[in-house]
Amino acid sequence: MYIGKNIRYLRKLHNLSQDDLAARFGYKSYTTIQKWEAGTSEPPIGVVDELAKMFRVDIDAFVKSDLELPAASNEQDTPSETELLRIFRRLNEDGQKDLLKYARMSEVSGIYLANGSDLSGDGDILDDKESEDGIA
Repeated sequence: MYIGKNIRYLRKLHNLSQDDLAARFGYKSYTTIQKWEAGTSEPPIGVVDELAKMFRVDIDAFVKSDLELPAASNEQDTPSETELLRIFRRLNEDGQKDLLKYARMSEVSGIYLANGSDLSGDGDILDDKESEDGIA
């Protein structure tokens, strides 16, 4: 199970601290989140469900997959993939970081997956201000 690792990865991807996450779920301190991420304890199933919705990730993938690792593929690059790599290589370091962050957020959200699945759901617990700030 990858719950702790994925909580840490997605929390950092969304620029949230352990304190931020603890406050969102009504915990008094960051230590609960720290224990989840370290794998010394696990969140209740209801919290796992809310975390998956908040981060717009399929709950099955959230629990069973390492979301930080790219999917393995033996396929040859498409022209679009080749163009994306060419563009990436021309960007400065900040541009590359922004492009990677956007790509990772798009991937874990499930919205743009090649199989057409829309895994985002309607259960986003982020408020409108945070969405406008680019956290969502």
